[in-house]
Amino acid sequence: MSSLPQVAIVGRPNVGKSSLLNRFAGRRISIVDAVAGVTRDRVTAVKELSPPLELDTYDTRWVEFTDTGGWGVYTTDDTRIDDAGCDLATLTKDIEGQIGEAMDQAAVILFVVDARDGVVSLDETVVGLIRRRQLEDRVILVANKVDDESWEAHAMEAAGLGLGVPECVSATSGYGAKRLLEKIWERVKPVETPAAAE
Repeated sequence: MSSLPQVAIVGRPNVGKSSLLNRFAGRRISIVDAVAGVTRDRVTAVKELSPPLELDTYDTRWVEFTDTGGWGVYTTDDTRIDDAGCDLATLTKDIEGQIGEAMDQAAVILFVVDARDGVVSLDETVVGLIRRRQLEDRVILVANKVDDESWEAHAMEAAGLGLGVPECVSATSGYGAKRLLEKIWERVKPVETPAAAE
Protein backbone atom coordinates (compact mmCIF):
# COMPACT_ATOMS: atom_id res chain seq x y z
CA MET A 1 0.00 0.00 0.00
CA SER A 2 1.21 3.52 -0.78
CA SER A 3 2.54 5.65 2.08
CA LEU A 4 0.64 8.62 0.68
CA PRO A 5 -2.74 9.62 2.11
CA GLN A 6 -5.40 7.71 0.18
CA VAL A 7 -8.46 9.42 -1.34
CA ALA A 8 -11.12 6.89 -2.39
CA ILE A 9 -13.69 7.93 -5.02
CA VAL A 10 -16.86 5.92 -4.44
CA GLY A 11 -20.50 5.91 -5.50
CA ARG A 12 -23.00 4.12 -7.69
CA PRO A 13 -22.34 3.51 -11.41
CA ASN A 14 -22.19 6.37 -13.92
CA VAL A 15 -21.99 9.32 -11.53
CA GLY A 16 -18.64 10.40 -13.00
CA LYS A 17 -16.09 8.81 -10.65
CA SER A 18 -13.67 7.92 -13.45
CA SER A 19 -14.08 11.33 -15.07
CA LEU A 20 -13.30 12.96 -11.73
CA LEU A 21 -10.11 10.92 -11.35
CA ASN A 22 -9.07 11.90 -14.86
CA ARG A 23 -9.78 15.56 -14.09
CA PHE A 24 -7.57 15.43 -10.98
CA ALA A 25 -4.80 13.52 -12.79
CA GLY A 26 -4.84 15.92 -15.74
CA ARG A 27 -4.91 13.02 -18.17
CA ARG A 28 -7.03 10.00 -19.07
CA ILE A 29 -6.11 7.20 -16.69
CA SER A 30 -9.48 5.68 -15.92
CA ILE A 31 -11.81 4.50 -18.70
CA VAL A 32 -14.96 6.58 -19.07
CA ASP A 33 -17.96 4.89 -20.65
CA ALA A 34 -21.74 5.27 -20.47
CA VAL A 35 -21.96 1.49 -19.96
CA ALA A 36 -22.09 0.66 -16.27
CA GLY A 37 -19.38 -1.61 -14.94
CA VAL A 38 -16.41 -0.62 -17.08
CA THR A 39 -14.39 0.17 -13.94
CA ARG A 40 -14.07 -3.06 -11.96
CA ASP A 41 -10.65 -2.86 -10.32
CA ARG A 42 -9.21 0.08 -8.47
CA VAL A 43 -7.37 2.65 -10.61
CA THR A 44 -5.00 5.13 -8.93
CA ALA A 45 -3.30 8.45 -9.62
CA VAL A 46 -0.84 10.46 -7.50
CA LYS A 47 -1.51 14.20 -7.23
CA GLU A 48 0.19 17.16 -5.60
CA LEU A 49 -2.39 19.44 -3.95
CA SER A 50 -1.93 23.18 -3.56
CA PRO A 51 -3.15 24.90 -0.38
CA PRO A 52 -6.08 27.32 -0.40
CA LEU A 53 -4.86 30.77 -1.50
CA GLU A 54 -6.16 32.47 1.65
CA LEU A 55 -3.73 30.47 3.83
CA ASP A 56 -0.69 32.21 2.33
CA THR A 57 1.50 29.09 2.41
CA TYR A 58 3.37 27.02 -0.16
CA ASP A 59 2.81 23.79 1.79
CA THR A 60 1.71 21.40 -0.95
CA ARG A 61 0.45 17.96 0.01
CA TRP A 62 0.58 14.69 -1.92
CA VAL A 63 -2.28 12.20 -2.14
CA GLU A 64 -3.13 9.09 -4.09
CA PHE A 65 -6.60 9.06 -5.63
CA THR A 66 -8.33 5.70 -6.13
CA ASP A 67 -11.20 5.27 -8.57
CA THR A 68 -13.45 2.34 -7.67
CA GLY A 69 -16.14 0.37 -9.48
CA GLY A 70 -19.76 1.44 -9.15
CA TRP A 71 -21.51 0.10 -6.06
CA GLY A 72 -24.19 -2.46 -7.02
CA VAL A 73 -23.20 -2.23 -10.68
CA TYR A 74 -24.68 -5.57 -11.77
CA THR A 75 -27.48 -6.04 -9.27
CA THR A 76 -30.14 -4.32 -11.37
CA ASP A 77 -28.54 -4.24 -14.82
CA ASP A 78 -30.56 -6.13 -17.46
CA THR A 79 -27.52 -6.26 -19.79
CA ARG A 80 -25.18 -7.96 -17.35
CA ILE A 81 -24.28 -10.86 -19.66
CA ASP A 82 -20.95 -10.31 -21.43
CA ASP A 83 -19.98 -11.27 -24.99
CA ALA A 84 -18.95 -14.78 -23.85
CA GLY A 85 -22.33 -15.38 -22.20
CA CYS A 86 -20.99 -15.03 -18.62
CA ASP A 87 -23.14 -13.46 -15.93
CA LEU A 88 -21.19 -10.41 -14.75
CA ALA A 89 -23.21 -10.35 -11.52
CA THR A 90 -20.74 -12.94 -10.25
CA LEU A 91 -18.19 -10.09 -10.10
CA THR A 92 -20.33 -7.96 -7.80
CA LYS A 93 -18.97 -9.38 -4.54
CA ASP A 94 -15.37 -8.85 -5.67
CA ILE A 95 -16.03 -5.31 -6.90
CA GLU A 96 -17.81 -4.35 -3.69
CA GLY A 97 -15.00 -5.92 -1.65
CA GLN A 98 -12.52 -3.72 -3.52
CA ILE A 99 -14.66 -0.64 -2.80
CA GLY A 100 -14.86 -1.49 0.92
CA GLU A 101 -11.10 -2.02 1.11
CA ALA A 102 -10.42 1.30 -0.63
CA MET A 103 -12.71 3.10 1.85
CA ASP A 104 -11.12 1.44 4.88
CA GLN A 105 -7.65 2.53 3.74
CA ALA A 106 -8.67 6.07 2.80
CA ALA A 107 -7.93 9.24 4.72
CA VAL A 108 -10.65 10.92 2.66
CA ILE A 109 -13.64 9.36 0.89
CA LEU A 110 -15.20 11.28 -1.99
CA PHE A 111 -18.77 10.00 -2.15
CA VAL A 112 -19.96 11.06 -5.60
CA VAL A 113 -23.60 11.53 -6.57
CA ASP A 114 -25.15 12.76 -9.82
CA ALA A 115 -26.69 16.22 -9.33
CA ARG A 116 -28.75 15.86 -12.51
CA ASP A 117 -30.30 12.50 -11.61
CA GLY A 118 -30.86 13.47 -7.99
CA VAL A 119 -30.60 11.07 -5.08
CA VAL A 120 -31.60 7.48 -5.91
CA SER A 121 -31.96 4.36 -3.79
CA LEU A 122 -28.49 3.08 -4.68
CA ASP A 123 -27.00 6.30 -3.26
CA GLU A 124 -28.79 5.49 0.00
CA THR A 125 -27.29 1.99 -0.13
CA VAL A 126 -23.78 3.46 -0.34
CA VAL A 127 -24.56 5.74 2.61
CA GLY A 128 -25.62 2.66 4.57
CA LEU A 129 -22.30 0.99 3.80
CA ILE A 130 -20.38 4.07 4.94
CA ARG A 131 -22.35 4.20 8.18
CA ARG A 132 -21.95 0.49 8.90
CA ARG A 133 -18.19 0.92 8.56
CA GLN A 134 -18.37 4.09 10.71
CA LEU A 135 -16.52 6.14 8.12
CA GLU A 136 -18.76 9.22 8.01
CA ASP A 137 -16.02 11.49 9.38
CA ARG A 138 -13.84 10.73 6.33
CA VAL A 139 -16.49 11.59 3.74
CA ILE A 140 -16.68 14.63 1.49
CA LEU A 141 -20.01 14.51 -0.35
CA VAL A 142 -19.51 15.47 -4.00
CA ALA A 143 -22.34 16.41 -6.38
CA ASN A 144 -20.98 15.92 -9.90
CA LYS A 145 -22.35 17.19 -13.23
CA VAL A 146 -22.84 20.70 -11.83
CA ASP A 147 -21.64 22.63 -14.88
CA ASP A 148 -22.32 26.08 -13.45
CA GLU A 149 -24.06 27.92 -10.61
CA SER A 150 -27.50 27.30 -12.11
CA TRP A 151 -27.19 23.58 -11.23
CA GLU A 152 -26.09 24.10 -7.61
CA ALA A 153 -29.67 24.23 -6.30
CA HIS A 154 -30.32 20.77 -7.82
CA ALA A 155 -27.20 19.44 -6.11
CA MET A 156 -28.44 20.48 -2.67
CA GLU A 157 -30.88 17.55 -2.67
CA ALA A 158 -27.86 15.40 -1.77
CA ALA A 159 -27.62 17.15 1.60
CA GLY A 160 -30.60 14.98 2.59
CA LEU A 161 -28.24 11.99 2.69
CA GLY A 162 -26.97 13.29 6.04
CA LEU A 163 -23.31 13.61 5.05
CA GLY A 164 -23.12 17.38 4.93
CA VAL A 165 -23.54 19.94 2.18
CA PRO A 166 -22.21 18.64 -1.14
CA GLU A 167 -19.24 20.11 -2.93
CA CYS A 168 -20.53 21.03 -6.40
CA VAL A 169 -18.25 20.03 -9.27
CA SER A 170 -18.20 19.17 -12.95
CA ALA A 171 -15.64 16.54 -13.86
CA THR A 172 -16.18 17.52 -17.50
CA SER A 173 -15.74 21.30 -17.34
CA GLY A 174 -13.70 21.54 -14.13
CA TYR A 175 -16.29 23.70 -12.37
CA GLY A 176 -15.64 23.56 -8.61
CA ALA A 177 -12.68 21.16 -8.94
CA LYS A 178 -10.13 23.56 -7.44
CA ARG A 179 -12.32 24.17 -4.41
CA LEU A 180 -12.79 20.43 -3.90
CA LEU A 181 -9.03 19.80 -4.11
CA GLU A 182 -8.51 22.49 -1.47
CA LYS A 183 -11.02 20.74 0.80
CA ILE A 184 -9.05 17.52 0.40
CA TRP A 185 -5.79 19.39 1.16
CA GLU A 186 -7.33 20.53 4.45
CA ARG A 187 -8.15 16.93 5.41
CA VAL A 188 -4.79 15.24 4.77
CA LYS A 189 -1.45 15.42 6.55
CA PRO A 190 1.74 16.40 4.74
CA VAL A 191 4.12 13.59 3.77
CA GLU A 192 7.48 13.50 2.04
CA THR A 193 7.44 14.04 -1.73
CA PRO A 194 7.02 10.62 -3.34
CA ALA A 195 10.07 9.51 -5.34
CA ALA A 196 7.85 8.48 -8.24
CA ALA A 197 6.53 12.02 -8.59
CA GLU A 198 9.89 13.79 -8.46
